[in-house]
Amino acid sequence: MTIYIYAGPTISSSQVCNWIDAVVLPPVEMGDIYRIVATQPAAIGIVDGFFDGVPSVWHKEILWAINQGLPVFGASSMGALRAAELHTFGMCGVGSIFEAFRDGILEDDDEVALHHGPAQTGYVCLSEPMVNIRATLQSALEKGIISQSTSDRLIVVTKNQYYPKRNWKNLMITGRKNGVDERQLDVLEQWLPENRVDQKLDDAIAMLKTMSEFSTDANARPDVGFNFEWTVMWNRVVRSGATEAKDNHDQNTDSWVVDELRLDPNNFKQVQRGALSRFVVEDTNIRKKPATDLKILQKAISDFRRQRGLFLKTQLDDWLIENDLDMAGLEQLIEEEIRLAEFTRNSANALRHHLLAELRMSGAYSQLAVRARCKKRYFEENGSTIPAVGKASFGAMQLRIHFFENHFKQSIPDDLENFLLDNGYDGVEEFDQMLAREFIFNNNFSKNN
Repeated sequence: MTIYIYAGPTISSSQVCNWIDAVVLPPVEMGDIYRIVATQPAAIGIVDGFFDGVPSVWHKEILWAINQGLPVFGASSMGALRAAELHTFGMCGVGSIFEAFRDGILEDDDEVALHHGPAQTGYVCLSEPMVNIRATLQSALEKGIISQSTSDRLIVVTKNQYYPKRNWKNLMITGRKNGVDERQLDVLEQWLPENRVDQKLDDAIAMLKTMSEFSTDANARPDVGFNFEWTVMWNRVVRSGATEAKDNHDQNTDSWVVDELRLDPNNFKQVQRGALSRFVVEDTNIRKKPATDLKILQKAISDFRRQRGLFLKTQLDDWLIENDLDMAGLEQLIEEEIRLAEFTRNSANALRHHLLAELRMSGAYSQLAVRARCKKRYFEENGSTIPAVGKASFGAMQLRIHFFENHFKQSIPDDLENFLLDNGYDGVEEFDQMLAREFIFNNNFSKNN
């Protein structure tokens, strides 16, 4: 049985083979682990993985490997990130970088990211990962080369740089521009060539040593303490051999589409804010949320098709082609939308402050505030009691019909309750009271002013 190691810029193939008898594969990406499981390997080790350009390795496929009784190890880079997220499910993390992510000391993916050349160059490193900079500065601090304040300042200025720009030359230049002690920087610059710490390499070697010791125990297998959920998305992966989504991604024009978006700065900012919300939801839920219930997902897809008039399969197929997606990609998109809606509902109260901040930044706050103050003052002066909805002219259904026809230019949604939750209402009662206040205000204050 063969041991497979996914590596690239962190550790070379020849270095890997100095420590363990294994087949070294390029940095891992989406679908790789699922495909390798079919070969029944002795173990899988993940050091490097792709972050940009192609989809990253899925958590689900690593869980699949573990569920099949295969030991999966991770360290240094993508391996450390996935191990920190999945160690409670049986993935074995090794090294100080893994431990820092596991314990919440480090949280950002850019800590391990670096800019590197293509495979033909041996994935030559073109930048310095933040974790190596942290480890080197800590070593310099312990040896009295720099002070604590200098170390702290250099970490801050380097962390603020885009990760491909991080290297020791830029660190020195940026440090001097930011008033870091010149003498200490000179000493550090002379000390670096022989003393810089490659923490990613050290952790990769530690993982290989651990795997080598593990491979001598033929009976060693991970304890599977979870039930693997066979979701719609996973079924698609299995049926397609995990190639359909990957091949589609290779053919699309993602970067060009983003370039077109950036030609409209205002639209870019709006889309970017929505994308940030999706990122926060994904990051928050990655360890906590179970797979979306199949019935909920199917209903959401049906609603999606109905809202866009995609009633026929040919219409849906055309939409998928236009959006560079397959059905697996659509299902993933809808599942993200379900999670986003649920997250938004659960965060309604916490979002109030941020909603007001967005209004102020967009310039829309003052106009809304003028009307809100007028309405508030009207009810304070005329009594804040709202007649019960359902009496006289305050019939709930009439008010709802009036609101949707005149404000939303649509009929009342079939699922009114979910519509209201998605729009920040606690429920139908609160919505009806809001409509009653609006009706009274429009028909009294507005007519008299």
